[in-house]
Amino acid sequence: MKTGVRVASISREGEAWRVAIEGADAMIADEVVLATPGHAAAPITRGVDAELADELAAISYASTATVFLAFRRADVKHPLDAVGFLVPRPLGRPILAATWASSKWESRAPEGGVLMRAFFGGAWGEELLAKSDDDLAKLALSELAALMDLHAEPLFSRVFRFDRASPQPVVGHLARVKRIRGRLEALRGVHVAASGFDGVGIPDCVRQANEIATRILGAS
Repeated sequence: MKTGVRVASISREGEAWRVAIEGADAMIADEVVLATPGHAAAPITRGVDAELADELAAISYASTATVFLAFRRADVKHPLDAVGFLVPRPLGRPILAATWASSKWESRAPEGGVLMRAFFGGAWGEELLAKSDDDLAKLALSELAALMDLHAEPLFSRVFRFDRASPQPVVGHLARVKRIRGRLEALRGVHVAASGFDGVGIPDCVRQANEIATRILGAS
């Protein structure tokens, strides 16, 4: 097993697959599962099927950032009796949504504490991601102040960025996935699974993984 390395390409080696790895020896595999966004899988597969690579590269993705903010519960007036809120685009606000992580899941904050996260970017707001982490944190705080009447200073903030990680299915996506599946069947032994294909949630990805594992075990 190799982790923390980049796969450069795959190629046929007899009935198996040769996986070329940057800065390391190649690996030989009976089955290859590309659990990556389409734009990452495309260059890996281009040498064996250029049309497949083009279809993978054509799946659209957006970049996002999440800002975590921690507060003392006593400083937050809102009852936090839900999991958060979505912000309709017609409002013209920079924030996409916010979740109250400590209300949504247990053990996300110590007793007397609150953990929130604000979402930015996406298909309609990627220009905001050019801001520094400090500026994004300030923007998150100002949006929560406007939408939640929250005027306390956070105990701390953390910013996490996700470059081209949010799939944006458009009209024709299902037909594209069908074409991708068809070309993969012709390759025999190469599979793709990620949020950009058959659903964007964690349960969708788990389902895809189980389906691929079943196919692989059934073919062995």
